[in-house]
Amino acid sequence: MDGCLLCYHNESLYILGMPQADDNIDVMHKFCLKTLTWVKLPQNGTKPIFHRKIFGTVIKNQLYCFEDPPNGTNKFREVRIFDFATNTWSKRTTKSKNQQYPSDRFLESFTSSNRFGYMSGGKTPDSNTYSSEIWKIDLETLEWLKLDYSLKSGCILHCMTILDDTYLYSYGACDSDSYERDTFESFIVRPPTLYRYCLEHIRRSPNLTNNLESLPTSIMNELILN
Repeated sequence: MDGCLLCYHNESLYILGMPQADDNIDVMHKFCLKTLTWVKLPQNGTKPIFHRKIFGTVIKNQLYCFEDPPNGTNKFREVRIFDFATNTWSKRTTKSKNQQYPSDRFLESFTSSNRFGYMSGGKTPDSNTYSSEIWKIDLETLEWLKLDYSLKSGCILHCMTILDDTYLYSYGACDSDSYERDTFESFIVRPPTLYRYCLEHIRRSPNLTNNLESLPTSIMNELILN
């Protein structure tokens, strides 16, 4: 196992899996940030299968993630869901308006926001094919959409993050020749809001320092934090 999943929910940290411990892949622990205590959680229902790194995100008091079985078959046709209230696993089927789904792969990269998840890269099982596609999934409807953007080349083991469901960033990778790339890529996956566009214009202004105190407090805080 290449890693575990760490997530936050309701003043507690949850850890699914144990790094470099194949016999503890499906174990889940909870660490309460108030009492500083650890608890091993029971998991009701059928546990998902994880073989490599686990990606997931918390949506409406539930943990959403994809299984990662060794053969990777139909990996993205179902989402596995853990309900923190009942400690129970369930599953939901994903969908696509045009019946296009991500092909089976492993060592891909995921990132997510409050509403959407983004996936790219990965290696096709039993082949030397590396993907460069970028996919988006609506975490409420579980609908897949292949974006009109792609990475410069197929890769694995890269990192991604999304800002405001607008700017998608990818850094680092390993390509089909096992060459580690120090590559940084960015994509605008949704037109920025007018407010975001104005903030960027203000931030680039050569007179920003002189006029900062005249700006509304909310805008000043945005500029300082970002």
